[in-house]
Amino acid sequence: MFESTRDALTLPVLAVVGAIMLYQGYQERRDNRALEDHGVTTEATIESVDWQTIDWRNRNYSASIQYETESGRSVRASVDLSDRLGKSLRNQSPRDMAPLEIRYLPEDTQVVVLSNHADSSDFLLGVGAACLLGAIAMAIYRRS
Repeated sequence: MFESTRDALTLPVLAVVGAIMLYQGYQERRDNRALEDHGVTTEATIESVDWQTIDWRNRNYSASIQYETESGRSVRASVDLSDRLGKSLRNQSPRDMAPLEIRYLPEDTQVVVLSNHADSSDFLLGVGAACLLGAIAMAIYRRS
């Protein structure tokens, strides 16, 4: 029974995961191109550092930050941190933390990344395409 359920769910799960990864990759590429084209670099004050504990390891670090736009407006946002940077910041008090250098989009101030952010859109698009191609191949194989 479990094999038939697993076989029945594999195709839709691959298709849905592939579609989600393609969408995320498209969004990442769009945001990164906009940030490269007309993103603004500034310094942000760290208000807090958050993380999740998964399998007894701390991962998925993010920082709540505050920065001022070119027009002088104060904005609060969240930015993802690398594990190395998150671990170094998590035990410091916010007033002891050095400011982060970030890039943001003037038209959408919630699109914020660290200034040294690496573009992962190619990876996301590749995984999404592989999942969708796997789902298509599986559907063709099942019909024959």
